[in-house]
Order: sequence, then C-alpha cells, then structure tokens
Amino acid sequence: MTIAELLVHDTELDQFIEVMDHRLPSIDAVEEKITALHESFYFLLSKDFIPREYKKDIPGIFAQYLLYRNAERNLSLMAMVVPPKISTPIHNHLAWGLVGVYQGTQREIVYETIGEPDLEHNQAQLRTISENILEIGDITTLEPPHNDIHMIETISEEPSISLHLLGNDIGCQARHAFDQESNSVRQFTSGYVNAECN
Repeated sequence: MTIAELLVHDTELDQFIEVMDHRLPSIDAVEEKITALHESFYFLLSKDFIPREYKKDIPGIFAQYLLYRNAERNLSLMAMVVPPKISTPIHNHLAWGLVGVYQGTQREIVYETIGEPDLEHNQAQLRTISENILEIGDITTLEPPHNDIHMIETISEEPSISLHLLGNDIGCQARHAFDQESNSVRQFTSGYVNAECN
C-alpha cells in the first residue's frame, strides 16, 4: 500500500497541504484547481520553510528535491534548484501545475508544438511563444496542452529555486525533452535527489 510522503515538517507547509486536501477533492476542472490554490501557493513562496539540505545546488545540473507527494501519486510538491548560468532542457510536465520562484531570478522560454509530435520516430517541431523574466513570487501556471512546454535558466548570481506543485509525481513521471534545433524529442524521467520512484 502506497502512503503519502512528507519530507519537510513545517507549519506553513502543513497548512498548505491542509488547504489542498480540503479544496481539491471537490474540483474537477484544471483551471478551477489552479485558481483555488493560487493564493495559498503564493503565500508559501514567501515562507522560509525549505531546509538547507534541499536548497543545495549541484554543479552543472538542475536538482529536484521532493517535499511532498500524496498516496495516489497524483499530486507532488518539489523544489528545483538550478545553479547560475545553467538551464534545464526544453521539457513538458504532462500535468496541471503551479510553478513559483522562491529564490533568485530565472529566464523562462515557453514553447508549443507545431502539429502532433511523432513520438515513434522521436520527432517534434516547436515554435517559441514567449520569453519571461521571473523573480521571487512570480508564478507560472501549467494547463496542458497549453503552457506545458518550457525551459528555465538561472540568470541571477545565486542559484534559483522554484517550487513546483504538479498534478502528478513529477520526478517519477515519464515525460519529454525537446531539441528545437534538430526537431527531436526523447522520453526522460527526471527523478529526485532525495526520494526514489517505485
């Protein structure tokens, strides 16, 4: 039997989880879920609740630290730490979500696919939709298939940290990384630094 995992014990996080447990079961529409949690998520971004060991950057790569996931594995909260001048691959999430900047400054580029990706032959063509500079407290919403493909680069001198609340177990979800120059796509699973995938 799978159980919920809470890896950080903090009053502010406990209260946010209570809000999710109270509001989400009665909501089906993705847009309504995002609206219901937006204010509480924004409030959480301003709280110093992430332990030092989950703020640690790993040189040259982005690191994902699981903070919470429910027993059904259809909801997870993680902290992503990206060193200065490092970017993620262009990637999707395959779930609704809220992504907010907790520390540092990020450059985000948002994409969409042109036509349907040919996953059998690892081909996908992208067009760039927007480029955004994100600072502490800024929130990006994910509503697949809209706003679900992006890349993140840290442009501050300190590592950036973003909180990701996703409607799946994001570190264990098989999803896709894209290369815009070669029009290629590959499947990947990002994993967590501090937790295993079953």
